[in-house]
Amino acid sequence: MKNYIFDLYGTLIDIHTDEQSLSFWKKLCVYLNERGYSYKEKELKELYLNLVHEEENEDKFYEIELMNVFKKIAGQYADEFALYFRKASTDYITCFKNTKKVLEYLKEEGKHVYLLSNAQACFTLPELKELGLYDYFDDIFISSSYHIKKPHPSFLEELMNKHHLHKEESVMIGNDFTTDMAIAKKVGITGVFLNTDGYSKEDMHSHNLEGVHLIESGDLIELVSMFK
Repeated sequence: MKNYIFDLYGTLIDIHTDEQSLSFWKKLCVYLNERGYSYKEKELKELYLNLVHEEENEDKFYEIELMNVFKKIAGQYADEFALYFRKASTDYITCFKNTKKVLEYLKEEGKHVYLLSNAQACFTLPELKELGLYDYFDDIFISSSYHIKKPHPSFLEELMNKHHLHKEESVMIGNDFTTDMAIAKKVGITGVFLNTDGYSKEDMHSHNLEGVHLIESGDLIELVSMFK
């Protein structure tokens, strides 16, 4: 296998965020009000949700660009507010234990490594750099930058067409049957399901697993020996 296409959150990065707590919205209000605004928690949350809704459309595979919302809320402070928003909502973020080891191995072996993530570029690019993952990838496809998300096949096809990847030489690795494995199946490439959420064997096998390899342990290190 020559081309390894990874999901990010839940696959390479372990993260938990909370955008619902009152304390989160209080922090945002303090941050903005120190910069000349006069938001209250409930007002700010309602404004945010309404602006997100305005950015959406009827296409369920359309991905908004959240930075447009932050510009309407924070004006000239939008870039730094986006970073603060993410930091304030993140309980923890870290690489899974063998993430870097596996990526280093693939690069040393001359493999091509790509990222295909349903995410917001204003959050994800800084996090990739902060965690030391950014430079492992030959290219990075984030849904907010393309306004399309998994499992729509066009998202993966755009990456593969750009880099002239052959289906039989490419694999999609992720922790979600409905997005990662679904898009792999639609495009016709091999899928590797990484069980980082602790599904039982029964749960995993209840999905249509044709063409999908399972890493039941959730340990990415098993990928190294899978396609030798």
